[in-house]
Amino acid sequence: MEDVSYSPALPGDLGSVSALLNRCGLPTDDLRAGSLEHFVLCRSGERLVGTVGLEPLGEAALLRSLAVAPEL
Repeated sequence: MEDVSYSPALPGDLGSVSALLNRCGLPTDDLRAGSLEHFVLCRSGERLVGTVGLEPLGEAALLRSLAVAPEL
């Protein structure tokens, strides 16, 4: 895979993050644009190929989602 980059998710990424999570069989019902502040995205070129997100719980955090495009 070439041109791999990592970046924090932005509210405008909600659609693409939700689509990737759905493709991986992960829940998205509770996902909101505001909750993406704790997600990191992995892109190959312009294509979203992975994401990981945390759900803060006080001083700790729950691994909310980790997804990689199934074809990869």
